[in-house]
Amino acid sequence: MRRGSATSVRKDAKRGTWLVKLRYTNQDGEVIDSTKRGFKTKGEALAWERDFLANEARSTSMTFEQFVKVYAEDVSPRLRETTWHSKEFMINEKLIPFFGEMRVVDITLKEVMDWQSGLLKAKDENGKKFSETYIRTVENQLSAILNHTVRHYGLPSSPLQKTGRVGEKQGKEMKLWTTEEYLKFSEQVIDRPEMFYAYEILYWCGFKEGELLALTDKDIDIENRTITVSKSYARLNKKDIIGPLKTKKSERVIALPRFLAQEL
Repeated sequence: MRRGSATSVRKDAKRGTWLVKLRYTNQDGEVIDSTKRGFKTKGEALAWERDFLANEARSTSMTFEQFVKVYAEDVSPRLRETTWHSKEFMINEKLIPFFGEMRVVDITLKEVMDWQSGLLKAKDENGKKFSETYIRTVENQLSAILNHTVRHYGLPSSPLQKTGRVGEKQGKEMKLWTTEEYLKFSEQVIDRPEMFYAYEILYWCGFKEGELLALTDKDIDIENRTITVSKSYARLNKKDIIGPLKTKKSERVIALPRFLAQEL
């Protein structure tokens, strides 16, 4: 709890309801006196007081859903917008419905194992079970949140460390086109130049889709036969976003085959 935080719950004699009187120091060091009124019962007032103090303390007494908001404040500014959006979707869809109302400190080995079992049995909108890699990706979000609580907010240990992990890090082996298969395909789109050249870059240069869609003419050096990968395209909340690559290591300069340089 922040130094100087205090509350009291009492009956509001004039209105016949309950109120919570607050006195606390905000993040700017200012002492704040405030009153929250209008609770129909003492139980409602006490529940609000408990949530307020947990929020002020940013402690493991917060509910999981409350702590997710703290986690977002801490983590989202450090991530690409598209990366956070993906994490946030999984947290809202797969974690909060199960853990949301639990206090972080009360999440035990049993709760985590029950959640894992539910995730392993769950099915998508087409009635198919989730892939092993997707299950692991979702579980990684829970792991990140609990580890963040351990590192920065005093949780003694993460219960996920004791349960064992579910899902798989790596999916099934990729099936790649042979050169013969690709050339057979490319013949079908050769009369559509933009599509044809897009696939030429994807196949011969090893681009990802988002990297391809972020390319501009300035990235292609025909004279030196190189193509620079420095950004990526994504569609998020009905907006086109051109942003940095996921990691610095993803930035690269690729040598263009002579025939592809001539085509471009």
